[in-house]
Amino acid sequence: MASVVVGWQLLAEFTANLGRLMPTYLITLVAGIILGPLWEEPGWRGFALPRLQRQYGPLAGTLVLGFLWALWHAPGFLGGWLVGSPLALLVSSLAFSII
Repeated sequence: MASVVVGWQLLAEFTANLGRLMPTYLITLVAGIILGPLWEEPGWRGFALPRLQRQYGPLAGTLVLGFLWALWHAPGFLGGWLVGSPLALLVSSLAFSII
């Protein structure tokens, strides 16, 4: 689509530099998966949830986790990678925690 707006030169430059772009892309992809969300769910669901449920009971522990989960992702609004309403984030985090 960008080629339509800025011309085919963009695509030509991209393909000419593909050999330099791919290693950077692959390193970023692997690091993003290993250091990011791959470990997030085992931490929330595998470590925190059983302890919260033991302390507060099944439903209350799950709701506490949902609130913490929403709080954890709330800085995304400041960084601009998360759009929408903070209230929608809280409601969806609570709902996804229960489901």
